[in-house]
Amino acid sequence: MESLTRRTFVKLGAGSAITLAGGFFHANGESAAPAGPLRIAIISDVHVHNIYGNYDFDGLPDAQTGKKLTIRTLKDSVNSTRIFNEPYFALLAALDELAKQQVKYVVLSGDYSDDGQQPTVEGIAAILTQYEQRHGMRFFATPGNHDVNRPQGDDSSERMLNADGSSTMLSSKSDVKLGDAKSLIVTAKMQALGYERGLPLMKPFGFFKRDDFLHWETPFGDSDELSQRQYLARSPDGSKQWNIVDASYLVEPEAGLWLLSIDANVYQVKNGPEKREEIKGYSTSSDTGWNALLTEKPFMLPWVKSVVQRAKAQNKKLLVFSHYPLVDFLDGTVEDEKQLFGSNSFIKRTPRPEVAEQALAAGIRLHFSGHLHVNDTGVYRGSQGTLVNVAVPSLAAYPPAMKLATLHNDRVDIDTLVLRNVPQFNHLFPFYQKELDRTGEPLGDILKSRDYYDFLHHHLALLVRQRFLVKDWPEDLSPLITTLNCADLLWIAQQQEPLSAKTLPDAAERKPTAVAGTEGLQDISLLTLVTDWYCLRNGSDIAWQDIPTARVKQYRALLAAYTPTTTLPPDSLQYRFGLMLKILAGYINDEPATRFVVDMQGNFVTV
Repeated sequence: MESLTRRTFVKLGAGSAITLAGGFFHANGESAAPAGPLRIAIISDVHVHNIYGNYDFDGLPDAQTGKKLTIRTLKDSVNSTRIFNEPYFALLAALDELAKQQVKYVVLSGDYSDDGQQPTVEGIAAILTQYEQRHGMRFFATPGNHDVNRPQGDDSSERMLNADGSSTMLSSKSDVKLGDAKSLIVTAKMQALGYERGLPLMKPFGFFKRDDFLHWETPFGDSDELSQRQYLARSPDGSKQWNIVDASYLVEPEAGLWLLSIDANVYQVKNGPEKREEIKGYSTSSDTGWNALLTEKPFMLPWVKSVVQRAKAQNKKLLVFSHYPLVDFLDGTVEDEKQLFGSNSFIKRTPRPEVAEQALAAGIRLHFSGHLHVNDTGVYRGSQGTLVNVAVPSLAAYPPAMKLATLHNDRVDIDTLVLRNVPQFNHLFPFYQKELDRTGEPLGDILKSRDYYDFLHHHLALLVRQRFLVKDWPEDLSPLITTLNCADLLWIAQQQEPLSAKTLPDAAERKPTAVAGTEGLQDISLLTLVTDWYCLRNGSDIAWQDIPTARVKQYRALLAAYTPTTTLPPDSLQYRFGLMLKILAGYINDEPATRFVVDMQGNFVTV
């Protein structure tokens, strides 16, 4: 576990209420808050699949444990924004590290499971219970879109690996395409659970009352019955009005500490003939979050404002967490990305400015989120103050890390713990090798990864090649990214006439004029630059350890060469590659995201 060292300071203004979705509030005067610094870990998007769970599948023999393994295929992992099997081991390693550091409170800011099936959630609950019993750790969760994809549950289909390297499709429904799966097993154990069946499996972890809680409430009162924790959702045409559970809660686990969990999942009721209990009657929550919450859950921010005001009046420290971001996480590049890629999922998930403004009006100043699998600090400066959004990275994607918030009386120290060494991270590699021997998939050196961090770095590189270039990038640019080098990019910038993929001359004719700082560009493939682009997007300053300093200087020189090209037509290669590099510059110059301090009194801190 690495603790990164880059440090900066954020000024929020005197008397601010601080919320960390996860957040912190400190009031002047006599304090009921715990004495001394209080450390709280925030873990997000672990996406645990219970590899030892019973899914009605014979599975693979695990010689080490004597248990049966039910694991997803490597092919599916390298085509997904997360890996599927190793997070089981990553969660254990992360909790071992927190136990070693004697961190008592752990927030799970959503997507703790993949994807909310009963055997999966039961396995996670068993792990958390074990660490509570052994180490006295306490866990407080909020649901993400993979924990409750739809309020009444959802169908789920996943390919599991067989001993011979083939796969079997496990599904909760019979009408599913097998793809290259060898056979199909239909089982109710693959059903992704909704609120009413899924939340009780996580009962000890904040969603319901416990005898040792000093205080517990929801936006609807003090009852923890799910029937008493519902709001009315309407279809756009007004023909349907259905009650949906909201899992938000406020809890006081020890005197003076309040934890506020905001359920920011939003499921919009669809027009149509479906009934309330039918899956297809609702949209999923993946691309909605806070943008939709403002209108679909109008009760939420007034309740949050009430909690913040009561925390101030009663001198509580208040920590708040939710799954979705409140602030733009694309470092001010949203319009450029929209122009380059169109309205992709990242764009759809970007919060609108009015979200941050209304959060500020409710008293939120510092907010921790998950969902996007990025390590990022977003800062919004609005009419009512400054809101800082700390995006917690995923343990199931590059870079695997968690946040540690240390709450002092006058400041909040925010640190990032990077998960590099995970025992058994390569435990399943022999099974993957059988899969590759059978399929011949060209997955490079991923099975030669040195450690868990390296494994996920390899995963991202494969993801760029096999998913992002195929699905996200313009069709005419994708082939160029896999064939050009950065010297070609410099040559393109130096051309006065607009270029397209069709008018690009042969390599022998692409000889750029020498520019200071661009020496050696011919040795950097454009695919390498784009992979670094994604590393910086996902990792912010964590990614600096994976990109040589000399290469960053070359990128800066290349960016300077493209600055004048924005006057060319928007469909030209010069303009679009210029956009790509402009976005890269936004990532390079991003706010520090690994270690920084927020001064509670509104002054910069010297350390």
